[in-house]
Amino acid sequence: ESCFVKYANGLHATTGGGHGGHGGHGGATSSAAAAPGGAQVPPIQHLNLSGQDQNGASFPVEVCIKTASLSGEDYWVTKVAGVGQGAMLLFHQQGESPGKLAAILAENGFLTELRTAAVCAVAASKMAPKRVQCIGI
Repeated sequence: ESCFVKYANGLHATTGGGHGGHGGHGGATSSAAAAPGGAQVPPIQHLNLSGQDQNGASFPVEVCIKTASLSGEDYWVTKVAGVGQGAMLLFHQQGESPGKLAAILAENGFLTELRTAAVCAVAASKMAPKRVQCIGI
């Protein structure tokens, strides 16, 4: 699995990821890809867990943990996403308390939905023919 990240200020990073069917890091943070300008995007971590529904039947649950930081910025972020749930953890990166938790955003997938909608809108506007008579979703 590969992930290409492009930031608003033009910085970008390409990381290798994937879990190969088992949980854990997929590599230590020292293997983080550093892009021009000091972006760090370590490999995505995957936790393969199991849940249980109201009837006692078990089902697989994958939790993804993504982290990124930009050199020179005041904060870095870690996103934890599971089945319809999620949170972003914002940490101080500089100053007297690097690594100290600054904020928790329990967004439950809302920001992911907005990002997905924005990416789809941009892709459709750039890839669609000039004249469209109908569209299927």
